[in-house]
Amino acid sequence: MIPLTLLTVGHTVPDWTLSDVHGQPYTLSRSLGLSGALLTFIRGMFCPYCTAQLHQLREHSAPILAQGVQPLVIAAHGPEALAVHAALENRLPILIDSDRHVITTYGLRHDLRTYADVGYPTGALVHPTTALLDTERRLRWIYRGINPADRPRLPMILEQIALLNRPAHDGA
Repeated sequence: MIPLTLLTVGHTVPDWTLSDVHGQPYTLSRSLGLSGALLTFIRGMFCPYCTAQLHQLREHSAPILAQGVQPLVIAAHGPEALAVHAALENRLPILIDSDRHVITTYGLRHDLRTYADVGYPTGALVHPTTALLDTERRLRWIYRGINPADRPRLPMILEQIALLNRPAHDGA
């Protein structure tokens, strides 16, 4: 059984500070774009679905950034495992959650002992999750994959960002 996420649409998510592969710290509340942030939690660079999603986000980061949303990728890896992918960071910060504090706090941790033999001493992974936050760190949309291949498509992400930027309806 997959546990439910602690992330609930409409609630403010906890703030955090993580470092990128170069050791540069990123605090969520200080890393939001003019409209918010798109958080993408990945299982690891050993996962072909994760790397495909990263390449898709990097290649299409311009329309996301143009709408004032800062994409941030959170990986439960150590910096040495991500250094190979540092080139992706020119438009897509890859942040390291090696102690899995953020994924645990957000209720996205998935313990699979069978993965311990591929570089995870504890076997702890993250459920593939993409979340959209507004400028007050309120969760506006979340897509939580039910398996490693289940990821939101770019048109779905862009649609949710457009909804984030839509003016509130005043009933008129």
